[in-house]
Amino acid sequence: MNIKSAFLIITITALIFLSGCSYIKSLFPDKEKDYQYTTEIPLLILPQDLKNSQIPGLTSSTPIISTNLDLPTEESDNGALTTQQPPANTDLPVNEPGAIEALIVLERIKLNDDGYSLRINSPFIKAWRIVNKSLSRKSIEVTDRNQEKKLFTIKYEPEEQRLQDDSYWSDLTFMISGVHDNEKTYLIKLDENNDYTDITIIDEDHKLLSDDASNKLLTLLENTIKEDLATK
Repeated sequence: MNIKSAFLIITITALIFLSGCSYIKSLFPDKEKDYQYTTEIPLLILPQDLKNSQIPGLTSSTPIISTNLDLPTEESDNGALTTQQPPANTDLPVNEPGAIEALIVLERIKLNDDGYSLRINSPFIKAWRIVNKSLSRKSIEVTDRNQEKKLFTIKYEPEEQRLQDDSYWSDLTFMISGVHDNEKTYLIKLDENNDYTDITIIDEDHKLLSDDASNKLLTLLENTIKEDLATK
């Protein structure tokens, strides 16, 4: 073999070897430069509806309580923002709904040697409703209610009231017999004075009555109001 043929064989062998190395290198590419020129991908931002969903892994196990209160925030030592909680209010004013209502007390007040009145520790509006309820309970005929003048006008006769209290036939008897001739007209006057109201029995001339019939009427109102207050 001459030198020229040997050189040709060596050249062909080198080319084959180099091409083989290039092929093998292509099977294992170098990623070093790719890592050097890559950029960081930003964190994934979830939509608000997905944050509020109940899919496991997307929501926290701690429930989130949403309020409409604009509470002040303060920064702690580690830089975190915390919401200040409103102070608990344990003092409930008396005039607020839910407060314990003052006890209503009714007492008899002596005005003169024979005259009396009933005093209730309530303002006029409430006392008006209480008296109106007691008159309805005893089926006393009210011919006029004048809240502006603070007057009830009634027809009353003690003996007829006694029969009504003692008999189940009272309503039927009243409808058949009608108003008896011995029934008299009485006025029940309510006078408001600061935090209490006085209840008196007067005649049509607005004079205080102290006869036996008016005293019985006042006693009837007193007992009925006390019964109503006791059931509350």
